[in-house]
Amino acid sequence: MDGDGGPVISSARLALALLGAVVILGVLGRGLRLISIGGTENVILGIGMVLVDIILLLATVRWWARWYFAACCLTTLRAVVMGALGRTISVPSIAAPRSLFAEVAAVSAVMAFLSYRFVSARPNSLDSACLVGAVTATVYSLLSDKPIRWILVAVLLLGVCTAYSKFVRHDHNLTTD
Repeated sequence: MDGDGGPVISSARLALALLGAVVILGVLGRGLRLISIGGTENVILGIGMVLVDIILLLATVRWWARWYFAACCLTTLRAVVMGALGRTISVPSIAAPRSLFAEVAAVSAVMAFLSYRFVSARPNSLDSACLVGAVTATVYSLLSDKPIRWILVAVLLLGVCTAYSKFVRHDHNLTTD
């Protein structure tokens, strides 16, 4: 434990966790890509890869849920900076309409807002399913020719679990009064 009561994570453990996350997301992306390519062999292999990843993500959701919030915040910040510059911050830099960056920043900010509660609260079963669905939709949006559709699916899933959480909390408050 460190001074404020949180666990101390060794740098080797953090590096392994980040490497695991990259591998899992890479396999998920590859599986989704194989499914979208089509063909019996590709679809079967892709479904297998996606199912294994979904199982891994569901089993580990309590460890990575807060990192999803952080990724949404980072994406929002990157989109704001790129919007101010009018160019991507990648190499090579690509000029793009500021409205595109504003759209990405807005959607990412909404996703950060909806996932904020996972910074301190442990996800329940519905939250876990919605978070895994949101991660899957987000990864697929990077591969899709219509990315906004899949990002909106992620927002919808996060909205469902947030609304249900508020509904249950409100219902519980009414029965205890």
